[in-house]
Amino acid sequence: MNFQQQPSRQAVFIFCILGAVFLFGCDEQGNRDQEITLQAIPGSLALDSSNRAFLVEVLTHSVLIGDIDGDAIDWSGQLYKEDWSFVPWGVDVGRQEPNDILFIAGNDSVLVELPLSKVLALPAWDPIAQEPNEHGNYNILKALTGISDEEPFTLLRAVASLTLDAAEGIIRVFIIDDTRIAVFNFDYNDVTPAASEFLWQYTISSFGAASPCTGEETDPNAFAKPYGLAVDPDQQALYVSDLTLNKIYRFSGISGSSATCDGEVLVWGGDPEESLSEPSGVAVLSGQTPASNNLIYVSDANSRVVAFQWDGTRFVWHHTASLSDKKPFDLAFDSEDNLWITYPETYEYEQVNEGSP
Repeated sequence: MNFQQQPSRQAVFIFCILGAVFLFGCDEQGNRDQEITLQAIPGSLALDSSNRAFLVEVLTHSVLIGDIDGDAIDWSGQLYKEDWSFVPWGVDVGRQEPNDILFIAGNDSVLVELPLSKVLALPAWDPIAQEPNEHGNYNILKALTGISDEEPFTLLRAVASLTLDAAEGIIRVFIIDDTRIAVFNFDYNDVTPAASEFLWQYTISSFGAASPCTGEETDPNAFAKPYGLAVDPDQQALYVSDLTLNKIYRFSGISGSSATCDGEVLVWGGDPEESLSEPSGVAVLSGQTPASNNLIYVSDANSRVVAFQWDGTRFVWHHTASLSDKKPFDLAFDSEDNLWITYPETYEYEQVNEGSP
C-alpha cells in the first residue's frame, strides 16, 4: 500500500549569522553579519490544537516554530540557546485549549562542564521569551531536571502527554530517560504561571513478572533502548518503541498510580520482512468510532510506516505503507488527521493523507 503523498518538502531555511550563531530569520534592522540558506535537519515534530508546528532542528540545536499551510509549514520563529549548549530532542504539546503546553526534552551538550538533561514546559501560544534568560529565548514556565535532586535525569529522548483535567490544567507527562520512562503531572497555574509545577507520579522501568511483555536477553523484564512515545487519549494507553529490541509496547492504566504492559509486537506475518526494524516515531490516529478502531502508526527503518490496531488483547496488523526508499524518523497527526513525517537523512518532511482508515 502507498500513501496518498503530497510533494516532499526540503527542510530549507533562511538563517542569519550573529557572530558564530545561526539564527532563524533576520531582524528588521538588519542586525546581522550575513545571511545564509541552510538545509536543516528535521527531527522530532509536534503539532498543537491550532495546527501550529514545533520541529526539532538538529543542525542548530533549536526548535523551529511555524503554521501549517496546506501541505507545507510556514516557519516563522525559533527557540534556541546562543551557545548551542542545550540540545533539544523530543517535543510534545499537552492539549488543553486555549492553554496548550509545549514540552521539550533535551540534554546539555558535551561543551557544558556539568551537563544536565531536562524537560522544559512553555506556553505553546507564546513560547519565545521577550528577554533572553538562562535557558536562551525559551519562555519557561518550569524546568525539570530529574525525579528529585538525588535522582537526576541521565539521557532524555522522547516526551508525550495526556490531559487529565483540562479545567484544572493538569497534564500527565511521560519522559524517556535512558532505559526507563519517568511519569509526572504538570500542574499549570493560569493565575500565576510561574507557580506551575511538575509532580512525580511513578516510573516504568520494568514490565512485571506476570506481564506478557519481554525485554532484552540480559534482563527480560526491561527495555533496551526505549525511543519513541505516543498516547491514545481515548483508551488512555501509552505506546513505546524500542529501537534495539525492534518492538512496540502498549501500556494501560497510565492515568493512575502505575501502568501495566499489556502486550508487544515485533512480527506480524510469516514473511521475514513482516517484522519491525529499528522503530523510532510512534503516533496514534485517535477519535475513531469505536475507539478500538484507533490506529497506531510506527516509523520503520525499512523505508515504511506500519499501522496496527489493538483488539483488546494483542496488536493486529492493519497495513504497511511504502516511503520510496526514505527513512522516516518521527510522526505526528494534525487536526485534519493528516500524517506528517520527518526524514533527517534527506533533510525533508512531508504530509501524507490516506483518507479513512
